[in-house]
Amino acid sequence: MLGLIEFVVAVGFAAVAPYAGVGRGLAVLTALALASAGLGSVNAFLHPLPDPRHTGGLLALLGSGYALLPVLASAVFWRLGARRLAIGNLVAFLALIPIMTGLTQRVCMWGRFNCAGYEFFLNHGHGLIQRIAAAVIFVPVAIIGYRLRRLAPAGTRPTAHADPDRWSNDQTLPT
Repeated sequence: MLGLIEFVVAVGFAAVAPYAGVGRGLAVLTALALASAGLGSVNAFLHPLPDPRHTGGLLALLGSGYALLPVLASAVFWRLGARRLAIGNLVAFLALIPIMTGLTQRVCMWGRFNCAGYEFFLNHGHGLIQRIAAAVIFVPVAIIGYRLRRLAPAGTRPTAHADPDRWSNDQTLPT
């Protein structure tokens, strides 16, 4: 189900983002990264862990494009004029890289530091780091979707019934 939602979001993003000033190239790249996330979700559904195809195979490879979403989302924020969100998004993403890649563990081993508490947290945290990483990757996409909905010209928006601001611009109320 999540994979299908990500495909729908990718199509909607590619359709609306160029009209909001994001640019067609950046919109297409971001939509492809979102579609790639959808493929990764479908792969995770079809091949749950510990199946080796969960991280290997064609679908897993095609689903790895989601890793570009933080960089692309920061570029979209920048194009939309949300410079602070762009920088904050990149900082959050860069802060996660040492944790998610095992770099912190390598530094502990190389420096002969006792990181037993950190190792215990990673092994018994029940996926907390993975959930935080998912939030860092996908919450900015939701924020961008909200901003695009507000910035896109009226002709590219959904019907007026779905618009929360449909009574603005001095329109008269229906009787």
